[in-house]
Amino acid sequence: MSADARSRIPALLAGAALCAALAVFAPAPCAKASSAGDALREAEALEAAGRLDEAETLLRRALESGVVDRDAAILLAVARLTPSPDESLDLCREVIAESRNAGLVAAAHALRGDYLYALGSYQEAAAEYEAASAGGSAEARASASLKRAASLLAAGDAPAAEEAYRALAASKDDAVRPRALAGAGRALLEQGRARDAAVEFESAAAEGPDGHGARLEALAGAAAAWEAAGDAGRAAEALGAIVREYPATSDAVLAEERLRTLAENLETSSPAAVDSAAAPPAF
Repeated sequence: MSADARSRIPALLAGAALCAALAVFAPAPCAKASSAGDALREAEALEAAGRLDEAETLLRRALESGVVDRDAAILLAVARLTPSPDESLDLCREVIAESRNAGLVAAAHALRGDYLYALGSYQEAAAEYEAASAGGSAEARASASLKRAASLLAAGDAPAAEEAYRALAASKDDAVRPRALAGAGRALLEQGRARDAAVEFESAAAEGPDGHGARLEALAGAAAAWEAAGDAGRAAEALGAIVREYPATSDAVLAEERLRTLAENLETSSPAAVDSAAAPPAF
């Protein structure tokens, strides 16, 4: 992958959410093709076609023309598309300082958080995500809160991350709750509380369908936690569930390899412990 392609990764990851924010907060369309609304719609169409450079150029020209002034929605779109992290951070800072639109300000904080996380500045990212969680749609606020918790964990503050995830685990949102439970499991595992972590992972796996990959993550986490706790049989159950539920995937291949390793390590255990991989998962 080229350096330029890598530099666009945060922009691509944040693209869907920010496109929605821009669509909501863009100025009302008008007759002039050079209006902020028209420029945003044309850029979004170019993005959808994979023409990121052209979308960025169009938005920059709209700013340079003076017709749209320093429109906050366009500044935010350029911040997302630019391959320069420094420019993106500066443009987001301008949006935060100048815009009175709470949704755009929240989106700017979230984008700053994405870049800071990618740069390894996890504590700063957590602060940006906390600010982002104060505005925008309910989905955007939940996403920012989950990212804040992940940033705290990446920064090495597992207790704070656990607290943040537990607060989110009380959510009534079916898309948020399993991810929060799995996050709490990661935080507990980081603190060396393997059995407690396994319980959280199993709770996340029991939530139901695999929205956002939460069940797969939870099964993998449960396997790692039970293995760390010294319970190879229950680790095998979780790995076996991955093999059955996600066939022909790299995750299934890795699970099968791990099962073989567990079987080798359980030579002195009863055959039933190894065969537990074939049984339905206990969650």
